[in-house]
Amino acid sequence: IFAAMIAGRATHTPSAAPLTKFRLALPAADGAPAYPSIAPDGRSVAYLMAGSLWIQALGELDPRKFPIEANASRLFWAPDAKHIGYLAGTRIFRTALGGAENQLVCDTRGSISSGGWGATWREDGTIVYSRGDTAGLMVVAAKGGDPHSLLRPDTSETDFHEPWALPGDRGILFASHRKTGGISALCLWTERGRKVLLELPGQTVYTPSYSPTGHVLFRRSPTTPGVWALPFSLDRLEATGEPFIVAPLGVNPTVANDGSLAYIHQTAGGMTEMFWADRSGKALGTIGSPEADASESPALSPDGSSAIRSILTGGNRDLWRFDTHRGTRTRLTFAPGSEDGAVFSPTGDRIAYHASSAAAANAESFRVVTRRADGTGTADTLAFSAAVPRYTPDGSHVIYVALLEGGAHWNLSEVASTPGGTPRVLVEGNPWVNDGRVSPGGDLMAYTSNESGRWEVFLTHYPSCEGKWQVSTEGGQSPHWDAAGRRLYYLEGDRIMEVAVTPGATPGLTTPTLLFTRPPTTPGTFALIPGFQMTLDAQRFLLTRSTGGQHGAQGPTVVQNWLSEFADAKESNAK
Repeated sequence: IFAAMIAGRATHTPSAAPLTKFRLALPAADGAPAYPSIAPDGRSVAYLMAGSLWIQALGELDPRKFPIEANASRLFWAPDAKHIGYLAGTRIFRTALGGAENQLVCDTRGSISSGGWGATWREDGTIVYSRGDTAGLMVVAAKGGDPHSLLRPDTSETDFHEPWALPGDRGILFASHRKTGGISALCLWTERGRKVLLELPGQTVYTPSYSPTGHVLFRRSPTTPGVWALPFSLDRLEATGEPFIVAPLGVNPTVANDGSLAYIHQTAGGMTEMFWADRSGKALGTIGSPEADASESPALSPDGSSAIRSILTGGNRDLWRFDTHRGTRTRLTFAPGSEDGAVFSPTGDRIAYHASSAAAANAESFRVVTRRADGTGTADTLAFSAAVPRYTPDGSHVIYVALLEGGAHWNLSEVASTPGGTPRVLVEGNPWVNDGRVSPGGDLMAYTSNESGRWEVFLTHYPSCEGKWQVSTEGGQSPHWDAAGRRLYYLEGDRIMEVAVTPGATPGLTTPTLLFTRPPTTPGTFALIPGFQMTLDAQRFLLTRSTGGQHGAQGPTVVQNWLSEFADAKESNAK
C-alpha cells in the first residue's frame, strides 16, 4: 500500500492554472488610468494616472507612486522588469524601480499629437519606437544615444504604430497605417524583411502584443470592438488561424511572459458630458445628455449660446451643434469620413473645421473647410493637408496648421476665409507649431511650439510674426484670449493657467498663475490637441468630463490563463 501511494504521488500531474480575472483598485487620486503595461514577469502592472506613474505589485494591496516627467504616455517595460520606459513630450525616458531618477534616453523630435506613438524594449538592450509619422520604426540604445532608422513606410503607407518586440528579439510586431484604408494591418518585421500577418479592411487595429499561448493580441474597432487574438507561430513567424475576440470593449492589451493579460475596459462607450464651470472650477450645470465617442474640446459661439462637438456616429465622426440653454442638438455634417476641430467665426454665423476622407485619415487627406454655422449650404475648402483652423478677429482670414512631409513637419499658415486665397506661412515649425490665435486687438498672436521637447505657449507680433516670447513655464497648450486681449489662458497638463499680457514692442508678461484644474481627459478620447473653451469675459469655462463614479474610471483588468476560456481556439491553435 505504501509503495502504491509513493508511485501515485510520483505520477501525479498538476492541474493547469485556473482562469482568474480581477480588476485592480485605483489609488485615491482624481483621474482615470491610462496606458497599462504588465511587467514581463507578470508580477506587476504599471499605469499612468493623475500625472504620476503607478505600479501595482500583484502580491501587494496598494499601488506605489513614482514621479515622472510631465505629459508622460506609452509605458513599456525592460525585459528584466526592473526598469520601465515612457514617452514624455517628444522624448523617451527610463526609470529604475529602485528609486533612481528618470534618465533621458533620447529626443525623438516626433509629434506628440500623433496616435501612432509607441515603444518596446528589446533583449539586446535597444529600444524600438514609432512616432506615428514617415520616420517609421526607429531604434536607440536603452542607455541613451542617437536614434537611427530600422524600417521606413513603403509607398502605400503613411506611418507605423505601437511596436512590440517578440521573445528572443525574433522580430517586431507593429500596426501599419495605409494611405488608403487606415490602420488596418498587423505586420511583422524581422532581419529577413517584413510581412503582413493580418489585414482587416474597414477596421482599425492597435497595440499588438505577443502572448506565449501562441497568439498576437490586439485591439480592434469599430466592428465588435475589443481585445482580439490572432493565432501565431513563434517558430514559423506566421499567423496560424483566424482571429477571435477575447475581451469585448477592452483597449490597450499587454501580455506578460507567463501569459497574463492586462487591459483597460471601456465603460459606457466612453460617455462624456459638457458642463459649465466658474473661475474656481466649480461646476455650474451640464449641457445636454452624455455622449459616447465625442471629442474632448467643443467649440463655443461668441455669444455662448451654442457649442459644437464631433461625435462618432455610424462609423463617421460628424459635427453636432448644441443649444447651451436648452440642451438640444442638431447634426451639421453628414459626409463619410471625419469632421472635427470646429471653431466659430467672430460673428458666429460660420464655422471652420478640419475634415478627412473616409478612405484614409492621414495628413494628406486632412483639409480645412468652412460653412454656415447652422449646417445649411455647402462646405468650401480653404486649404489641403491642413488642420486646427482659427479665425482672425476680423474674420477675414483663417490661421491653420499646415501638415507637411506627411505630418512630419508642421507650419502655421493663414489663408483668406473665402475660397481661392493663396496661403501665407506665418511661423515655421521646429519641428511642430500649432494653434495660432490672434489677440482681439489684432497685434499679437499666441501659438504653441514643441521645439524644446514639450509644448510651450509663445507670443509673436501679428501679422509680421516678428519677435518671440515664451508665455508658459512648465509646458502649455490651447491658448485663449479674453475679450480685451489683456489676459491669456492655457492648459498646463490639466491645469488652466492665467497670464496677464501688456501689448507693446516687447510684450509684458506676468508669471503664470493657476486658475483651477479641469477633470482629467477620458482615456481614448479623440483630440488633435487638448483643449477647453471659455466665454469672452473669462468668467465661465466650457469643459467635458467622464460620467459615472470616479469620472467613470475603472482600474486595469488582469486575466491569468486567459486562453482557458476559449477551449475551441486552444485546440485549433495546437493543431
